Amino acid sequence: MSDAMAQRERTPDDRGGAGTALARERFTDTGAIDVVRVDPAIAASWERCREASLGSAPVLPPAVADVPTDSPLARHGDEALQRLAGDLSEVSAGVVVADASGVILSSAFCDIHGRDSLAAINMLPGYSFDERAVGTNGVGTTLATGRPTAVIGPEHLNEVFQGYTCVGLPLRHPIDGSLIGVVEMTTSATNDVQAAMLMRHALTGAKRSIEHGLLHEATTTRHPLLQLFRDRESLATGPVLAYADDFEICNTWATLTLDVEDRAMLQRTAQRMIAEHSAERRQVRLHTGAECIVKPTLVLSSGLAQDGLLLELEFIGSARSYRVHAPGQATTMRLGENYRRFADVQLLDGRSPLWLQTRTDLGAALRRRESVLAVGETGTGKTSAIDEIFHQIEPEGSSTIVEPEDLNRRVRRGRGFSQLLAGRPDLLILRNIHTLPQGTVTALSQFLVTRSADVRVAATYNPSHMTDRTPASSLLPFFQHTTTIPPLRRRPDDIPGIVRQFLRVLAGDERPLQVAPEAMEALSQASWPGNLKQLHDVLADLHHSLAPGAVVRRSDIPRFASLSDLLVLTEMESIERDAIVQTLYECDRNKSHTAAQLGISRSSLYRKMRAYGLEDL
Repeated sequence: MSDAMAQRERTPDDRGGAGTALARERFTDTGAIDVVRVDPAIAASWERCREASLGSAPVLPPAVADVPTDSPLARHGDEALQRLAGDLSEVSAGVVVADASGVILSSAFCDIHGRDSLAAINMLPGYSFDERAVGTNGVGTTLATGRPTAVIGPEHLNEVFQGYTCVGLPLRHPIDGSLIGVVEMTTSATNDVQAAMLMRHALTGAKRSIEHGLLHEATTTRHPLLQLFRDRESLATGPVLAYADDFEICNTWATLTLDVEDRAMLQRTAQRMIAEHSAERRQVRLHTGAECIVKPTLVLSSGLAQDGLLLELEFIGSARSYRVHAPGQATTMRLGENYRRFADVQLLDGRSPLWLQTRTDLGAALRRRESVLAVGETGTGKTSAIDEIFHQIEPEGSSTIVEPEDLNRRVRRGRGFSQLLAGRPDLLILRNIHTLPQGTVTALSQFLVTRSADVRVAATYNPSHMTDRTPASSLLPFFQHTTTIPPLRRRPDDIPGIVRQFLRVLAGDERPLQVAPEAMEALSQASWPGNLKQLHDVLADLHHSLAPGAVVRRSDIPRFASLSDLLVLTEMESIERDAIVQTLYECDRNKSHTAAQLGISRSSLYRKMRAYGLEDL
């Protein structure tokens, strides 16, 4: 049987069961991998363990001296872990942050049973969970692959870890994207796929919190250099790069026009200039054969201690500048059928602190004419936010919104993407790039390289579906700025205004529905895992079921929209319910696709939906 056929025959529910235990025993005895019963990522880890001469013998993680518990990663990790453990106080689990070598820097335990259970396997600060030392595990295997990893029960080779389920998410440097550590959760409560998926869902917020804290600290520490980069880059007509001892950043021109060898050569040049205290202009020939003038600027923190170096490149015999359109009427063109426009509801009118920060961040990037990524959960209005803010900044500008299906269709028919520029848009918005297959990504990359000066580009994606192996991950370097669009549950102060606007749009020429205070309070307090999509659908159902101008009462709101005060749920049950709703909306409420995405059977999905009052979704 081929590996591909085996992959199709294995179902997600097989992981961690008796079949996996038998496969593990067979591997330790003979070295043979059962491709039907063993997940490919786990099989690859077992092979690495065998190469490191590791078997199933019980080995406790070793202690490591000189653990940097006061490092930025340790400090921000500890804050995020304490919050997460507090939120999951009813779960017997522990959460840790480890550095790039697999050494745990900080930990937190949700309850006393989780603490005692994990202390028994040395899951404490100062101990190493490097895969080469203790075998397959959530920390070490995540570091080995750079990808999110779940290890369930018997998928651990090491006998010590057999009774545990663990999930790790990679932590990356917020500026240069390098792998700097792992945030991981371990529990002995259950060994199944569903528990692992819920653990990953719970860890996502901690991962974002840690990386956001690191970004804030990095930009504060390197403020003079970053400020200079922003100032020069906003006016640049060529590559701009900034270097310090711990990172390199560059603008889109540098990303699109310099290959790997060019970048390496310029980095070596920058290091020599810093060492020599030199800021003299010089002419260099790039690997691509192009000649350019390098214009350096040293940034000093105090005395002779350099904070960094900025390089501006001017190509010889090559004029490069952004195209400026003549004023015209503002337009938005949409290519594709799936886009649900939420810009009719003025997202910019939100007044919650988080939304104000997001709006300012995205607006500043668009004013600097940067290519931007809007990242967030399904239904948060990522595309609408970009389009609305862009048209506020450039009232007479034109934008084109492109669905992934449209891009795929052009590739299948052997057409290029040049027609996307037929209307001479000022901004091209590519939606949901995480769904693009490799063929489309390859063609799109070439288009972005060759047409980079013709149009500004923005894109959106859901980070929960983007890993290093996702084809679209190769597109990320084309974008200069990333803004996270917050989910609706983190914007409760904005919900009343959004509700009233949705109702006005739904009413058309009729009188819009009114919402009683207690009903509005319930809507504002709901978790809305489906975000704007879910809120819109709930209000649309109310619009169709009530008379024009009627008052929406608390009793009119569907049960699934306000479960927070109707059902008493544990924290893990709340996470599971939200994961189901979010995945339903990501799959356009297709139950079969949702069950497959969650790794459960359709009957299990229907049973859980009934238990959580989600039958009407």
